[in-house]
Amino acid sequence: MSFKDFVLEETTPVRTVTDGSRNRLLLFPMIKTKIYSPRQVTCSAFFGGPFAGIFTLKRNFDLLGNKRGSKLTLIWGLVFCIILFIFFAYLPLDTNTHCLDIAITVAYTLAARHVADRYQMSQLDIIESEQHEFRSNWNVFGVIVVSLIAFIMVATIAGVSLALLGLLNLDS
Repeated sequence: MSFKDFVLEETTPVRTVTDGSRNRLLLFPMIKTKIYSPRQVTCSAFFGGPFAGIFTLKRNFDLLGNKRGSKLTLIWGLVFCIILFIFFAYLPLDTNTHCLDIAITVAYTLAARHVADRYQMSQLDIIESEQHEFRSNWNVFGVIVVSLIAFIMVATIAGVSLALLGLLNLDS
């Protein structure tokens, strides 16, 4: 493969420009849309919590042009998070709840994976696609860290708000 073949293979013509008496074909590098693979969605949901799962699924739907999927992900994700906050606020703190914590984490992780597998591009589809490529794993790591911080902040604010309203007893 020569350099000329490589350049033509990795570029796409955008437009012909008339420059006086000459026409020139301008070649620009193909810009691929970076999306999260189902595996990256799963890892972000498991390690980053529900906010990370919602973010990666919504971002993929946005980039794939599925506005309905994006909207439903946001709505159902927020409903799930509200229910999760209320549920954990009234859950007693003893050793038996750790199994429940793990079960809930696995449940929303599997739900995120199911949505990614069923309604978004598969790993193989992304590899074979000329328009899409994977997000970097560093990006996924950043989403996980920011989502964990956001989740802790929102949970703290929700808990304190419920306590100030007298709906939650923090003494026990």
